[in-house]
Amino acid sequence: MMSAGIDYSQNGGFSANAGGFSYGSGGFSFNPSIGVSYSFQDVFGVKKGDKEPTQAQKDEIRKKEIYEKETSEQDNNYNFFYKAKDRSLRFSAEYIDDGGVTENTIVINTHGNKDIISAPTRIGNMTPRQLHEYLLANNKLYYESYTLGKTITVRLEACNTGNGFAKEFSGFNSHMNVVAPTNFITNYFFWNKVDSPGRYLIFYNGK
Repeated sequence: MMSAGIDYSQNGGFSANAGGFSYGSGGFSFNPSIGVSYSFQDVFGVKKGDKEPTQAQKDEIRKKEIYEKETSEQDNNYNFFYKAKDRSLRFSAEYIDDGGVTENTIVINTHGNKDIISAPTRIGNMTPRQLHEYLLANNKLYYESYTLGKTITVRLEACNTGNGFAKEFSGFNSHMNVVAPTNFITNYFFWNKVDSPGRYLIFYNGK
C-alpha cells in the first residue's frame, strides 16, 4: 500500500511524501513505518548547507589513515607522504622505488631536514628520538635489532637528514647502520638522486 501527498505552509514551505519518503525543510527522509527512520544526513553524513572540507582538513584526515596503514603493514617500507601535493611521491615510494627495502633494511620515505622528518603523527613530524621510539614500538625487525643485537640498516630517503638527524638517530641503536643524504633528493619517479654536491653517508652509533 502506498500513499502520497503534497502540503504547503507559510512557515514550513512545501513538503511532500510518497511511500515512506518525505521531503521538507530538513531535506529528504525515509520512514518505512517499521520503527526506523533514515535521512540523507544519516546515510551520507552531510548536513544541508555543509561546506566542502578544505584541503588542509582533507590532509588531516588522510594523515590519520596513512599513520594506521604504515604502522600496521610491517613491510619495512615506511611511506610517510600523506599530503595531496605529495601524491606522486607517495605513489613512487609505494609501487616503484621503495628505497631498497630488504628483510634486514628499513626504509623511511618522507620529507626531512637536519633536525626532523615529516611524519603522519599528531604534530606532523618526528625527531630522531621519536623515530627510534616509533620503530621500537611498531617494527619487529627494529625491535629484534635493539633487544637481540641483530645488525640492520635504516635508510632515510628524506632530504638533508645526513646533516644531523641521521647521526643523532644512529646513536639510539648500536646495532644499526643509518644511511642518509646530505642534500636535497630529486625524485625521478623511478628512482631518487641526491643533488650535487650531496651524497649518501653512513652513520653508526652516533658517528
